[in-house]
Amino acid sequence: MTHVNQIEILDQNLRNISRPNRLPALLNVGLTGSIGSGKSTLAAQLQGAGALMIDFDAISHQLTGANGAAMPEIVAAFGAAMQLPDGALHRSNMRQLVFHDGDAKRSLEKIMHRLISQHAILQAAQLVDAQPNALCVVYDIPLLYGNTRWLELLDAIVCVTCERTTQISRVLQRSPQLTVQMVERILAQQANNHELCSIANVVFDNTQNAANHLQNKGSLNILLEYITRLTQAKEHENY
Repeated sequence: MTHVNQIEILDQNLRNISRPNRLPALLNVGLTGSIGSGKSTLAAQLQGAGALMIDFDAISHQLTGANGAAMPEIVAAFGAAMQLPDGALHRSNMRQLVFHDGDAKRSLEKIMHRLISQHAILQAAQLVDAQPNALCVVYDIPLLYGNTRWLELLDAIVCVTCERTTQISRVLQRSPQLTVQMVERILAQQANNHELCSIANVVFDNTQNAANHLQNKGSLNILLEYITRLTQAKEHENY
């Protein structure tokens, strides 16, 4: 186990998954973390270092945009009140529903996880075809914990964590319309740090680095070196 600054490497090896699988031959890295953890900042840094990025939130917004591919199933499952006049998801109505109805939340996730997975796999293949010498493919997956489909596909998982008070403060700064109680409720519906770390190869503790949001070059370099080692291990395995 390696621990320097905010990075902790828990497992030096490729994850034990079925190979080959539906993902590209490049190293496939999952990136996860709950709201306000600093995950998006690390995603941008990895992309800047040469990684190809598959953003599950961006795919989700595309699928639920005006006449998006998910909308027919969502309307069939939850009714016309979940669709705006332009054909997009009525996000405030859906948010209210899933906040108070666990069954509705699970039904929505079942629809979205399947469609997002299909689009993510296709998008990854297209990006790798265009940039076959990229560092790796990073899949930014907020709800990775418990997502068996993706846990069975990824070569490594990086989890970004921080203390709860720091997360709440960041979310309130970014979304001032929310209250502390609302943020607490959102966090309660997401995997906690212990659960996230249980699936991770690498953990970033972002609590003490709030001022510059993971701009610690030394820790990033450690992660990039780790990715390079795993890439070499995967190439040897595929050979």
